[in-house]
Amino acid sequence: MFKNYVKIAFRNLTRNKGFSVINITGLAVALAVFLIIMLFIRHETSFNRFFTDSENIYRVILIDDFPEEPKINTQLPEPIVNELQELYPEVEQMAKVSSWPVAGEVLLSSGEHELYSDKVLQGSLGLFQMFDFPFLAGDSRRALDEPNSAVVTETTARNLFGSLDVLGETVVLNNESEMTITGIVEDMPTNSSIRFDLISHRQDMDFSGWNMHLAQGFLKLSNAEAVHSLNEKLPAYVEEYAQIQPGAAVDYRISLQPIADAHLYPEGREAGNSRVIYIRILFVVALLILLVACINYINLATSASAGRSREVGVRKTVGASRGQVMTQITVESIITCSIAFFIAFLLAELMISYVYRFFDIELLSLFSISAGWFGILIATLGSVGIASGAYAAVWLSSFRPAEVLRSGGLNAGYSSGTLRRTLVVSQFAISIAIVMAALLISQQMEYIQSERLNGNDASVISIKNNSPEIDNRYEAFKQELLRHPDVVSVSGGTVPNRIGMTSGYRLPDDDMATVHIFGVEFDYLETLGLELIAGRDFDPERSEDTSGSVIINETAARVFGVDESLDGNEAEIDVPFSQGVPIGIVRDFHTRTLFDPTEPVMIRIRDSRMGRGQILVRFQEGGIASGLEHVREVWAQFETAFPIHYNFLDEILDRDYRAEIRMAKLFGAFSGFSIFIACLGLFGLSAYTSQQRSKEIGIRKVMGATLAHIVILLNKDFLKLVVIGFVIAVPVAWYVMNRWLEDFAYRIDIGPGVFLLAGSVAVLIAFATVSWQSVRAALANPVDALRSE
Repeated sequence: MFKNYVKIAFRNLTRNKGFSVINITGLAVALAVFLIIMLFIRHETSFNRFFTDSENIYRVILIDDFPEEPKINTQLPEPIVNELQELYPEVEQMAKVSSWPVAGEVLLSSGEHELYSDKVLQGSLGLFQMFDFPFLAGDSRRALDEPNSAVVTETTARNLFGSLDVLGETVVLNNESEMTITGIVEDMPTNSSIRFDLISHRQDMDFSGWNMHLAQGFLKLSNAEAVHSLNEKLPAYVEEYAQIQPGAAVDYRISLQPIADAHLYPEGREAGNSRVIYIRILFVVALLILLVACINYINLATSASAGRSREVGVRKTVGASRGQVMTQITVESIITCSIAFFIAFLLAELMISYVYRFFDIELLSLFSISAGWFGILIATLGSVGIASGAYAAVWLSSFRPAEVLRSGGLNAGYSSGTLRRTLVVSQFAISIAIVMAALLISQQMEYIQSERLNGNDASVISIKNNSPEIDNRYEAFKQELLRHPDVVSVSGGTVPNRIGMTSGYRLPDDDMATVHIFGVEFDYLETLGLELIAGRDFDPERSEDTSGSVIINETAARVFGVDESLDGNEAEIDVPFSQGVPIGIVRDFHTRTLFDPTEPVMIRIRDSRMGRGQILVRFQEGGIASGLEHVREVWAQFETAFPIHYNFLDEILDRDYRAEIRMAKLFGAFSGFSIFIACLGLFGLSAYTSQQRSKEIGIRKVMGATLAHIVILLNKDFLKLVVIGFVIAVPVAWYVMNRWLEDFAYRIDIGPGVFLLAGSVAVLIAFATVSWQSVRAALANPVDALRSE
């Protein structure tokens, strides 16, 4: 019996080739999108779960409990992690990870081979006992025991030495620190929060206070219940052991975050991490796109009911039960979905490399997914097949054989027209809502790019400066750069969003504020395009500007009560780690991401003994290429030991919004797929409608109807449904996107323009889709349609 069902199913598929192609194409595209999204979700939810006992590993979070909004720190004061292990038996192991003492990229060199890396870390002794990265060479238990020992990844070893036989070899960091390689690990998996090219031995720092946040801390607890016991003890620990500098914020809390949550529940909005809400949104979008494809199937199946009604009538007459008819229709649906799934599998596998190239997402091959995930995909296939065929099966099996055989068939519009119209409205409401969301996300990303430094960051580069030679001859280097007409300004200092030093400050009214302290060179404001709204800039001719003067932003002026006239403001502002007399006020700029409100900033000329870290160069907008060439030449004149290494400032700042930029790209692509699938169904429906109304069209043409009249006649009913879908989509999209935008302290206003644009695009695409069939029907010879009459 089942063999007969399959044979008839294939016969019906080949008989109705047009509808079969439309159904399979729509389902294949929807399933391919679903597969890509599921691979992405699998990647994002698997972070850090490959570590042994990952369920018992926690990251220690320090929270400054400010009244308005808690400030969350993943970097901890030095004593905390050690003390927690010493004091509490629940802690089995501890580990600390910090960046290399010189911020930013570090130059790794061995002989003639050298490379810059921004993934150079320091790790404590127990790091590889807690995080069991696979070792290719060396002893994981002792790899970081000795000072100046280091572990490198496979790729780093090959790039520096050309082989993996490198144990005992020396690698030099920033041309000054020699490290002996004691271990090689496999390249970091993309789903690891701890990523490094080289990690060296870390010694505990001699800082007893809690004001210097130096390292991430991790604890491995004895069992799942231990975290509750330890959490109950942490408030008493903070009260007894917290060591705070006078005048600083003192209301601390400690929280333990499961290591498996570090990526999707990033504390403090860590740059580059995703967010669990994005995963949920993408999963819903995947289901909605599948739903649009299922709606196509249902619409086309019910539209074709007139052709199938006589078949059903004959089957029932010769003894087929309703259940057997339903089984036949369901088998056809499952076979259609199976063919679509096979095509989707190949499409998704081909798309993986393009996903990485265009969306910067590394996905595993579908052939390497686990049995559990493959089971989920098969269950999805079965669900789509049953869901797609369910209504058609119920609808077709309900036909009364006497009625359909007496009339020679059943009118396709009989009792199913309302459902089809409802489904078309639904699928276009879904598709238009996704398009609206994509447009709003894109607008917010454009707003972020224009607001990061008020749009003044695309012509600025940040040069990594590890060079003592450049430090010693900085002024000569700067003047040589400025000789080129395309170099507008040169300075150095803290890059916005790459905060160097912060201080919690208690205000006179017992409120607290976080103050960001920027150490800079002269001409910093001009180089970054920051607007001075009161007072003056730093002047190298004034000796007090190198030690006793500061420039503050508008927010700091409000917090510290500094009048914009600066009259009578000679009093020194004194916060932990910095003090000075304000000589100018700069318009607020973003020191963190646009998720966060602007905070007080103090800018000061830094002591040259600190080194210049980052050198900032602004070019003329049309002269970036020639200016860059000049910078390279000047660098080579002044420095031969360190190759030049730079990044454009806008690229640096974009890293903070990597998850959002990725979401914008994904939504743009998925909205296109959704509209394509919906219009594919509309194409099939319009073709079927044109076929069913061919005699009517023939009569109208004989009676003198024009081409335009017939096209409008066939289009208007479909376009009404698209417009209704648009009306439904607007409030849904507005509500969802308004909730998303609430996370941003700085955001766009949702105006009517984006909704009108999305609706217009959908209507135009739908009109073009239906018109193709309408014009074909209108141009057909009416004699062919009326001959049988």
